[in-house]
Amino acid sequence: MNLVNGLELQKHLSHLSALQKLRIMRGAKVRVAEEQREGWSGKLPFYVFWCDQCENFSYDYPHGYIDRRYLKCHACEARIDFVPWWVEWQKLWYAVKFVMSSPRRK
Repeated sequence: MNLVNGLELQKHLSHLSALQKLRIMRGAKVRVAEEQREGWSGKLPFYVFWCDQCENFSYDYPHGYIDRRYLKCHACEARIDFVPWWVEWQKLWYAVKFVMSSPRRK
């Protein structure tokens, strides 16, 4: 883990309650900041989360497209899935709309 990321993680962990830390250790991802770094076109949300691989807290922003989104642990480089719950429902809805809108054959 690089020093800057470690210092940011410690700063955010100090502002979290014990209940929030417990929720994170049980799989929740807690949004703690929104940052725009040099070279970025806009702001991105940053989350504190628990890595099951190395059993440490980590701090990162979402990577990838919405249906393949992940967070990356900076201690062990593990990828933690971060796909929103509604993505699968949205895919199903689009499939139903496509089937219903296709022309019927006699």
